[in-house]
Amino acid sequence: MSRKIDSSSNSSGRAFRAPYRVTALLLISIIALLAILLVPVLGSSQGIDTGNEYAIKVFLNDTQIASLRLDDLLQLPQVTVSAGDKDQEGPTLLSVLDLAGVGEFSEVTVVGLTRGRIGSAELVLKKDQITDEVILDKTNKGTTKLCGPDIDYNQWIIDVSKLVVK
Repeated sequence: MSRKIDSSSNSSGRAFRAPYRVTALLLISIIALLAILLVPVLGSSQGIDTGNEYAIKVFLNDTQIASLRLDDLLQLPQVTVSAGDKDQEGPTLLSVLDLAGVGEFSEVTVVGLTRGRIGSAELVLKKDQITDEVILDKTNKGTTKLCGPDIDYNQWIIDVSKLVVK
């Protein structure tokens, strides 16, 4: 007497779903791993607190002379300028440089991201281009952007991370 075994069902008559369970668990594991890996990468640009406090590093040539947190910048006098079809508010670049201990300089390279945060960018400003209307405006993401009425909107530096003074 032989008995036919149906491999598509288990002893209780339900369909055998082990391959689907393994696939589902594998997908969940991959998604969890991606989330763990991407939060630090995307966190700063998406406003997610990744444990890294925002700061602007200030360099005199190749030597770091200061690291300024957003709280430090907010303690400076705030200036309002009309730029990019709206009012922007923040400390002047000159007051930030003064806070960092910068004396005389000929130019400042501002490093950060492009508009839309799609790539890195830098803008070199000569001393005579840095007026009291060139500011570091606080963004909604808890960072700053370099802007001013005489700086083309497409040249604004978003999420300023470094100032290199020469």
